[in-house]
Amino acid sequence: MISLEEIGSSIESLEEKLNNPTKEISNTLFQYKTEMTYFRKSIKPLKEVLTRLLRYKTDLIHENSIVYYQELYDIGEQAIEASENYFNMTNDLINLYNTNLSNKVNEVMKVLTIFASIFIPLTFIAGIYGTNFEYVPELQFKNAYFIMWGAMILVAGIMLYYFKKNKWF
Repeated sequence: MISLEEIGSSIESLEEKLNNPTKEISNTLFQYKTEMTYFRKSIKPLKEVLTRLLRYKTDLIHENSIVYYQELYDIGEQAIEASENYFNMTNDLINLYNTNLSNKVNEVMKVLTIFASIFIPLTFIAGIYGTNFEYVPELQFKNAYFIMWGAMILVAGIMLYYFKKNKWF
């Protein structure tokens, strides 16, 4: 049988692993969240039963037993509080997991956007020279092919410099 403290320490140890989010960590977090939900649902009725036992005086419960019920009530309160804390901690870790995952996706999207931003103008330049019009003045130059490549490299270089200057990568 797993105790609440063991689950709590397992949840706390997951925080270190969230810098590199994986599917296994996600599954583990949701498993702990489910366990904490079940634990909370299991403990709360016990608190209500003990509250009623302690409030009502009856001959069925001996006076000496009241102390034990009070201790059990206090332990139940602590368990409810701990389960609430661990449930909230699990929710916070799930939010942190999602944030880290979103940050990784944003980094990938940033790199892909930079590549697209560089290659779209180059594709435009190559497209103009691939249209096969009869009267494109640059086609008459002997070194037009190398000039086009120079222009494309210059455009790519300027864009890379601009991105680097603005700290986009």
